[in-house]
Amino acid sequence: MVHKLGLGLAVLFLALPVAAGGGGKGAKDLEGGWTGVKAVENGKVLPGAEKYQMVFKGENFTVSVDGKELVSGTFKVDAGKKPHELDLKLVKTSKEGDSGKTVHAIYKIEGDMLTWCGAKPGEEKRPTEFTSDAGSQHLMVTMKRDKKE
Repeated sequence: MVHKLGLGLAVLFLALPVAAGGGGKGAKDLEGGWTGVKAVENGKVLPGAEKYQMVFKGENFTVSVDGKELVSGTFKVDAGKKPHELDLKLVKTSKEGDSGKTVHAIYKIEGDMLTWCGAKPGEEKRPTEFTSDAGSQHLMVTMKRDKKE
């Protein structure tokens, strides 16, 4: 079921950056797999968030739905900022015109939960709060860390 949710959610699932120099504490905290719990875009809850998985490995990320890769790229984080910042550079995406663009986002990790909120790809203005009100063009995603096998 790759529809509007698939494109917007996949693009934002991939928008996490790595601090200059290739990582840092924030990037290590994101390392591994995450499964969607809830996604809200422009004030509307998007169905099917639990079908999405995001994986961070090194400086790379991928977003998949039901095991099919939708988005991949590189990411950078700045965990020294409040809220923490993340940038997702989209290298491969299923949405025409978004390759090469960056998603500017903020994120927080609380226990085994990751919440991030990002602007649309290519938008320079980064969200400052974890909200996705109607008309904001923001996507806010909550994900649960996958258990390590």
